[in-house]
Amino acid sequence: MKNTKGFSLLEVLIAVVLLALSALFLAKLSGIAQKGTSQSQERQFASRLAEGIMEDLRQNARDKTAPAAGMVINGVTLEAGAAPVTFTGSLNGQTAAYTVNIIFPSPMPSWSTNNSQIRTQVEVYWQRSDAKDANDKEKVLLVSTIQVPVVPPSLATAPPLPGGLETICGVNWNNSKCYVQGTYRRHGDDLYMCKAVGGCPKDNANNPPARPDKWMLYDACPDGSHGGGGGNETAGTIDCALVSDAVPPTGTPTGTPTGMPTGTPTGTPTSAPTSTPVTPAEWTNRKYLNGDKVTFGGFTYECKKATCGPYADANWNPSVVHSEWSKL
Repeated sequence: MKNTKGFSLLEVLIAVVLLALSALFLAKLSGIAQKGTSQSQERQFASRLAEGIMEDLRQNARDKTAPAAGMVINGVTLEAGAAPVTFTGSLNGQTAAYTVNIIFPSPMPSWSTNNSQIRTQVEVYWQRSDAKDANDKEKVLLVSTIQVPVVPPSLATAPPLPGGLETICGVNWNNSKCYVQGTYRRHGDDLYMCKAVGGCPKDNANNPPARPDKWMLYDACPDGSHGGGGGNETAGTIDCALVSDAVPPTGTPTGTPTGMPTGTPTGTPTSAPTSTPVTPAEWTNRKYLNGDKVTFGGFTYECKKATCGPYADANWNPSVVHSEWSKL
């Protein structure tokens, strides 16, 4: 008779216990990894929120517009805060609610004075998704000094009217056009001037009365004058792609990119690619983005703001607009 040998009951029990312990360990490890990913995403969101608020405040300085309660800064509606907090606000993320505090010196420096230095502190607080109590909060802090840029003397106040008040009041604001700084347009019974360095955007939501940060009320139009009654309607218009707007875009892109390349590259490169230093293009009066390099007067300059230009004053260029350009 042939002898056979199987597993004893004790061996089976030991194997089951080991498998159970391994499963518990893997489950705990997965939970730790998921927790770390969630915390990283929350901190990344808070950092982007604080950086966006700081950049919008710099745009306010370029437009010489002081922040105020009710103003929306990077999606956050400002409310008056209790000292030392100047403004506060909140925003809901995917896994956490964020509280924003903005602190300026008291009294607040002028936002309309050339070269005014404004120390700005942005704080973002949130409670972690795995927090055990209400006091278990995280924080992101940004501190920067915002400088109000110099405005050309001709635009510190409204420049002289080309053709007189009655003539200029004959040209209506057009919601399908963008305008360069220093351009006059009529809206209703009043005349407005585009005061924003980056230009004034199109669309009905950006009409002059609705955007005091972009348009300055110049004067009431004379009785009997009518919009569309004459004047050059194209003067002062600008390519809308060159206009910077302080209002942040809303919504999240959806959908899946299409037209992705397929297949596998074939062949072997016959020689290693070589690179030749590229000389930056000569500066022209148009909109540039942060990091763009140009040449002017034999020197190279780099745009250090979110956007640089275009300028309404012919005397403005990288060699004089030190608030936007760095000489390399």
